[in-house]
Amino acid sequence: MTALRMRARDFLNDDQLIAVRQRVTWKGMALIAHAWALILGSIALVAWWPNPLTFVLGVGIIGSRQLGLAILMHDGAHGCLSADEQVNLTLSQWFCAYPIFAETRAYRRYHLQHHARTQQEDDPDLILSAPFPITGVSYRRKFVRDITGQTGYQQRKAQLLNALGPKEWPFARRAAHFWEKLGPQFAVNAVLFAGLAAAGVWWAYPLLWLLPLLTWQMVITRIRNIAEHAVVPDSSVPCATPAPRMRISSNGCSLRRTTSTITSSIICCSTCPATIFRVSTAYSVKAGMRIAWRCSPTTPPCCGWRLRGQTIRTGRATS
Repeated sequence: MTALRMRARDFLNDDQLIAVRQRVTWKGMALIAHAWALILGSIALVAWWPNPLTFVLGVGIIGSRQLGLAILMHDGAHGCLSADEQVNLTLSQWFCAYPIFAETRAYRRYHLQHHARTQQEDDPDLILSAPFPITGVSYRRKFVRDITGQTGYQQRKAQLLNALGPKEWPFARRAAHFWEKLGPQFAVNAVLFAGLAAAGVWWAYPLLWLLPLLTWQMVITRIRNIAEHAVVPDSSVPCATPAPRMRISSNGCSLRRTTSTITSSIICCSTCPATIFRVSTAYSVKAGMRIAWRCSPTTPPCCGWRLRGQTIRTGRATS
């Protein structure tokens, strides 16, 4: 299968590229702070007013912000949280990846292969789009596995066994391998547990951190993966419809252009959404597609507006 190649300069001029590629550290930090404020605020709400309603609400909010941290880790893998490489890695690792048992550098190696080989036979993310479309019955089975924690448990079990290494290894080697793979993640989670325990809410770690991570976060991650990778009407014929699609990410400030064979992140989590709107409108006209936008007020640091886009391809909504 031959990949369709596109360059950003085929659609954006130099001034537009400069505008959308700017990276501002304080905005990356503010997005991370916003996610953690919602997480800690949800825990505080449940601790202050414990009842089934606030608990379910807390699990939903925290699970969604755990996905938000994963998205910010993705942006960090692209070097978009800060123009300073070390600051970018520190923010991505210690405040986004490690708390959810992920690792930015390992993710980057995997993810850049996906960008280079999108929808090709060796695309590591092909599994996210190849099985689709699926039946409603099949999705309901997956939803039950996700919401009951079965998916999350199996993923964490595989991650733990991989970190421990083969049983034939001596203990010292297995311990070193475990620390390399999951040591910082467990250390950060130990700090999180200690902080919650010091605040008198130790129970919040298993019930309001691990539980959302294994349940609701799995549900919405699957939905997001379907929306981003599977809802492409021409995925089996990559050159049939070369028009790309655009999206504004869940954190409000990350723009990506995607075709069924190439995904190229060209915007970081720092550009003013108003700039993104102007540039993306011009881009969509050049690409021969239409984007239906709606604007709504949002929380900082997104300059007062969040843009949510839905693109139309071949007469059908694609995401």
